Amino acid sequence: MAASAIAAGVRDYASNGRMTVATKVRVADLFGELYEVRSLMVSNNWDFDAIAHQLGRETLIELCGGASDGERAIVDELVNAVVLTLRKVARSQTN
Repeated sequence: MAASAIAAGVRDYASNGRMTVATKVRVADLFGELYEVRSLMVSNNWDFDAIAHQLGRETLIELCGGASDGERAIVDELVNAVVLTLRKVARSQTN
């Protein structure tokens, strides 16, 4: 869901040069939820990043009704952006 929210932000930006407030709020809320899940998983020695990558990709592709190679590359970029951003947020909170 966070990856799809980022995609909506890209679409907003392409349409009018900025993200809408609704998209910004959605992205922030979803990242907040993911941060909580990540914190729980990491504290129990689960590999959040690997699980998020795998399930994020599988879920987006399923929700899209399948994906071509080009679409899979886009899905990978979106999921990678979510995981990397979340990792940076988590790191900033521990410093």
